[in-house]
Order: sequence, then C-alpha cells, then structure tokens
Amino acid sequence: MAQVVLGVDGGGTKTTCVVLDEAGHELGRGTGGPANHHNVGLERTTLSVKEAIEGALAAAKLSLDAVGAICLGMAGADLPEDIALLEAMARRIAGVPHIRVCNDAVAALVGGIGQPLGVVVIAGTGSIAYGINARGEERRAGGWGYLLGDEGSAYHIGLSALRAVVRAYDGRTQATSLGEALCARLELERLEKLIELLYRTNYGVEEIAALAPVVTEAAHTGDQVARDILAQAGRELGLAATAVIHALGMEKDEFDVVLVGGVFQAGELLVEPLRQVIARLAPHASFIPPRHDPATGAALMARQVLWLA
Repeated sequence: MAQVVLGVDGGGTKTTCVVLDEAGHELGRGTGGPANHHNVGLERTTLSVKEAIEGALAAAKLSLDAVGAICLGMAGADLPEDIALLEAMARRIAGVPHIRVCNDAVAALVGGIGQPLGVVVIAGTGSIAYGINARGEERRAGGWGYLLGDEGSAYHIGLSALRAVVRAYDGRTQATSLGEALCARLELERLEKLIELLYRTNYGVEEIAALAPVVTEAAHTGDQVARDILAQAGRELGLAATAVIHALGMEKDEFDVVLVGGVFQAGELLVEPLRQVIARLAPHASFIPPRHDPATGAALMARQVLWLA
C-alpha cells in the first residue's frame, strides 16, 4: 500500500488534520479542540491533536500503519524546546516513521501560497506574520501571546471591545452600541456584571476571542467605536507584516501576501487598513486568497519530508 501523509494545524481554538495520498489528493479530514500548549497545557493539546488525527484517519478509512510522515504546524511552537516537546507528543500519539513539527505560520504560508515564498499574516485567536524570501531566509513578527502581543487577533479585538464599553459607560469616551451587544451575547442583565464574569469565573483567552464577531456586527451597522477597533486591528497586522518584509529585504520585490484566520471575516473594514500599511512599504506585493488551508500546507510539508527520507 502506498503511504499517505498527515498534516496537522494546531491553533488556539481548534485543531485540523488532513490526510493526503501520494498524488496530493485529500482522503479525509478530522478536527479537535485547542492546541496551543502555552494556553491550554500539553495534556489538552495532546487530546486535541489525537482527536483530529483519529477523525481524519477514520474519514479516510485508514489506520496509522498507512502513514509514512506527519507534519504538525502548531501555535506556540516557537522555541527549540517547544519543538522537542511537541515532537515527543507526536511520537506518543502516532509513532510514524517521519515526524516534523513547525510553527503554524510556516504551514499557513506553504498552504496559502502553495510554496515557501512570500508573506502570511495569521489572525485567529492569536496573531503572527511570517515570511520567506527568494533566498530562503525566514522572519516572523508577533506571536508573542495574549499577554505580550497578539495585536490584531480575535482576542485583541474582543478585549478592545470590553475596554471600550466600560470607558463609554464611565463617560470617558464616546458612546457605543457595543455595550448592549456584548451584554446580549454574554447574557448579562447589566454591564456591571462584567466584573463578576471576567474576574470571578474561568473566563479566558478563547472566550474573549469569541467576542470578536460582536465587534464586526456592530461595525457593519455603523458603530464608530467598533469600526475604529477593526481598523486599528488591521493596522497592527499590517505593521507585523511590514516588519517581516523589511527584515527580509523584500520592499522592492514582487511577492504574494496571504491572509489566514477567522479575523479576516470582518472584511474590508479590517483588511483595507492592513493593505494600506503594507502598500506604503512594499508596493509590488499582491494579496491573494489562500490556495489551501494550513492543515493542507502541513500535509504538503509532510510529503516533502517523505520524499527526502
């Protein structure tokens, strides 16, 4: 039997696994929960990855014996010790012949553009920009996590909304419909109940990130505070991308930029400010929709590992 490969995209909110055959055709797909071990711990990450792999193999009607290589593109795979920890996790879950672990941004770039060249901006629960130039040099910006960074992410947008509504409630800034919208989403009878919800319960990163669509909805109905939050998120993501572009010396190059992650469902209110920031530095950059998702990008990288073995 020809060997198949697995590609795993482990993000802050969910995990996806894809099975590709030797010709690159998708045979099955599975999903699991959050898989950033810095946020949810190694045990939860392991469970999420295992669930996604088992689901994909079940959909493909295959067992692990058929798998020749696996590549895991993981949020939080930043340092050598992270890579080693996640490689060991992968061996426990799936003792396949060849295993590669990389940051999820690498898989998103390869999947989104179709080759290891260009820039990807990822904005989901967290955010990061990553690029590879024609010389094969790599650079990233962002990805510092919710305490130090993640500007432009769903978490950052949700937190900005929460801060905006309490400031408006106090009269420190302009009025916004976000207070009523957030209370409705969170099933709070009044805004003061936010204190109890946020400080006295297990309300965390994922829950705050889940509030980002409320901001998008308010922005599209004309709320100026919500529109400003999205525009600022776009500019922050653009700054991360331009930091990568400048470090790689790509300012005058022609290259593709791909945007990956649920935050971009906000549309032009967020994307246009991002595009403007990049265009000022790199006028020849082209924005393209993702050709493949990050899980498929990871699977394509696993195919390369298998070929080089």
